[in-house]
Amino acid sequence: MIIKKHISPDNKLILVICDKELIGQKFEQDEKVIDTSADFYNGQEEDPKQIKELTKTAYSINAVGKKSVSLCIECGVVHKENIQRIQNIPYAYMIRM
Repeated sequence: MIIKKHISPDNKLILVICDKELIGQKFEQDEKVIDTSADFYNGQEEDPKQIKELTKTAYSINAVGKKSVSLCIECGVVHKENIQRIQNIPYAYMIRM
């Protein structure tokens, strides 16, 4: 999986996780668009164990793809009922309150 870390203006971790094979693609359906070629997704490959650790401290998570979303479900930060799809690609967002 590919991750990119962003830091919010109030110094909180925003974690982007995307299945490696989806990087560089654009998905559109109705009014939804996910463009994994954008800099927002352009990160580095990371070990799932390390990603799991990062989910514990992330304020917000943006996950795209079966592996990435499944990892977030496994970590308990995303619930199955909150998964959405675009061109049959699962994605989910999480904001920790």
